[in-house]
Amino acid sequence: MANKLIFLKVTIIFLLSFGIGCFVIYSLESRRELDSRALATQIASSHAQSIEKQLSRSLSTTLALATILKENSSFPNFDSVAADLIKRYGGISSLQLAPDAIIRKIFPLEGNEPAIGLDLKKNPKAVAAIETRQLMVEGPFNLIQEGVAVVGRYPVFLQNDKTGEENFWGFTTALIELSQLLAIVDIHGLVSKNYHYELSNAVFIKDKKTIIAQSGSETLENPVSVEVQVANEKWLLSISPKSGWYPFFYLVWEGFLVFIFCGTLSYMGYRHLCRTEDLKRANLKMTQEINQRKRAEERVMVHAETLQAHNKELESFASIASHDLQEPLRKVIIFGDLLLERTKNLDEKSRNYIERMQKASERMQVFINDLLGYSKVSSGLQFELIHTEKILEEVIEDLEARISESGGTVEYKDILDLEADPFQMKQLFQNLLSNALKYHKEGVPPVVNIHGKSLDNGMVQLFFEDNGIGLEEKYRKQIFKPFQRLHGRSAYAGTGMGLAICKKIIERHNGEILVESSPGEGSVFQVILPAKQPH
Repeated sequence: MANKLIFLKVTIIFLLSFGIGCFVIYSLESRRELDSRALATQIASSHAQSIEKQLSRSLSTTLALATILKENSSFPNFDSVAADLIKRYGGISSLQLAPDAIIRKIFPLEGNEPAIGLDLKKNPKAVAAIETRQLMVEGPFNLIQEGVAVVGRYPVFLQNDKTGEENFWGFTTALIELSQLLAIVDIHGLVSKNYHYELSNAVFIKDKKTIIAQSGSETLENPVSVEVQVANEKWLLSISPKSGWYPFFYLVWEGFLVFIFCGTLSYMGYRHLCRTEDLKRANLKMTQEINQRKRAEERVMVHAETLQAHNKELESFASIASHDLQEPLRKVIIFGDLLLERTKNLDEKSRNYIERMQKASERMQVFINDLLGYSKVSSGLQFELIHTEKILEEVIEDLEARISESGGTVEYKDILDLEADPFQMKQLFQNLLSNALKYHKEGVPPVVNIHGKSLDNGMVQLFFEDNGIGLEEKYRKQIFKPFQRLHGRSAYAGTGMGLAICKKIIERHNGEILVESSPGEGSVFQVILPAKQPH
């Protein structure tokens, strides 16, 4: 009966921990998908703006032709002007003039002869363009000489010299070959970024999507879509990652970790329940012996002392468990390195998986070290009068390699002495300087100016000024919270603990830290500390 009850409890522990683990995996994957979709939206928006800009630029040739027509409606040099416009604006297959809505002139003419004499008044969209007096875009459609194109028609109205009224003259038309236009905006660059893409017409005809361009024949999986608006047309640029929003490797690896965690927790619970059951049986036996013999009390005391020793062992185990997390993590990194060395014939994808596992383990190791460093800040302080400038010089010397590597400079003056813990002051200066050196503009060497002044209220103020990337006002408080990052790991390494440790050190010294910054304008961190600590 007791064994069945233990088995039931262990099963409940396993199911509960497994449910929590699944929820954690779901949360991580959801967060990863949100981040991936945000990045994909940003990339798609950039390409959509390029398409929209280039398409508008190419269509503007119709307006240029209309302007020339208003000066000379006979347009004797149409071929030379059209050749110059095609060369200048790009993406254009041909330009046309259609007086009285009948196509009369085309450049280049070769391959476009069948279009000569075409009456555009039979086209409803051309008629709509006359009525609205606005540029009208039509397409996409297949060209006679192969390829896919869109056409932009601009209705031209010329003023009658006698009556002063504006009369419809005809159309200026630009035929834009999509392959040329998309090559100009480098739409295929999405493939090199590991995305599938699809450019389609946003207005469906009979629930059927018109595909303008796509990276392949595959169907996009839950893509992000961005609108491309040109004149009367609206397109959609949709992209999705080649590996999907939920990479299979992550799910397998995280599921494996959750299973190991649940199994370990269940085993520990089983051992604890078995020990508890053994203790119950021992206590029952000792109670029976007390009633029978006088020495039963001594044996009970021995058992009690044994139980206390076990409890202390359990408490000791709980207190060092967080520190022992680093040991298995180191083994994961070491064995991962050995696996990479011993399996040199692995394909690139498998090696990529192992390398990503290694990077994730290394990030977790940095995470644990930063967390322990953050907790150590709360340890006892040893206040003494320190030579602040000397400590700053030591920090600059420690960071000499990083300063030299970035091509940066660090200048300082008027660094006042104060009463503080020398070790934590050194850690404070190192974190602030490292931050200034890390977040510098690309291609611009970092420059850090440090100076101080004495305040009337017995405080010392230190300024750390840099020429880095800066930050928006809404993030000024967020950056001092533990594990808060404003940039992806691929842009800047770290766990987001540096400024949190700075804030904690300063608060332990009865001071405060402030920041003034603007995007692209650098940052100024102000550290305000007492010249003498209250005893």
